[in-house]
Amino acid sequence: MSVFYKVVGRKRPGDPDSPMKYYATQKMTGQATLNDVCDYIAPRAGRSAGSVKTIIEDCATAIAESLASGETVTLDGFASFKVTFKSKGAVSREDFMKSLIERVHVRMRPKKNLKNAAEQGVKLISIHTLAKKEDTTEEPEGGMGA
Repeated sequence: MSVFYKVVGRKRPGDPDSPMKYYATQKMTGQATLNDVCDYIAPRAGRSAGSVKTIIEDCATAIAESLASGETVTLDGFASFKVTFKSKGAVSREDFMKSLIERVHVRMRPKKNLKNAAEQGVKLISIHTLAKKEDTTEEPEGGMGA
């Protein structure tokens, strides 16, 4: 399994005079849809892709309902989910109003074995390196024997 990355230059936000630093950014090669995941699971579970899709959708609904009830959801070996907030601050506890909450987020924390499974066998490949290899493998102008 290969994961591709590109290197991009960034300056410190809000400081245009800061030195440029270079960071790796993941370059996605596609997207696995719910149907793709269902097609993968179905033969392994001895179920149809349609029934697997129903189970996954019901799982998502159960997670959403639990979160809406104020619970943290832990799926052993997979991930935990919780609700977090983005809010403005108040001068005192008494001055805080619900209207200061700007956004509600759902956070997913993958469990160690999910993270480890995703990292095992991953080969990191720079798209810049691939581009250089493609440039050197092209024939010189005029073709062979010119």
